[in-house]
Amino acid sequence: LSNRLRRRKAVLVGFNGFSLVVWLPLVYWPDLPNAALYLLFVLIGIANAGVLLNFVAARDHATTGRSGSASAVVNTFVVGYGALIMPLVGVLLDINWDGTLVEGVRIFSATAYETAFVLLPVSAGVALLASIALRESHPTRARGARPGEAMP
Repeated sequence: LSNRLRRRKAVLVGFNGFSLVVWLPLVYWPDLPNAALYLLFVLIGIANAGVLLNFVAARDHATTGRSGSASAVVNTFVVGYGALIMPLVGVLLDINWDGTLVEGVRIFSATAYETAFVLLPVSAGVALLASIALRESHPTRARGARPGEAMP
């Protein structure tokens, strides 16, 4: 899509905005019916497909010999985010735990989950702001094309 439009930024902003819009009801709308939850989970998966565009945008902004390094940096952030967000959610759950135990297992309130999961729409908002701040690359080369060859 971004190749056809020759605009990476607009598509990236769209995916990140869509992600934010999908996360908000999931976190802040209590007692959603199961069908709505399933739909939101599918939509989050679709929105997260936009993560792949970060690799393409990094390649577009890198000099010819540095595209591999640019992709590695993006990959570090993608994987690093996943490694950091899960323990942070756990820490926020622990901070907001009211002490309830059932058969030795901690039981967290809905409020504790809402507080912990606020990280997800906040992350989507940060991604949206970052994509808005991104300089448009106006891709002109097809993948695998030599410099100077136009996109089809």
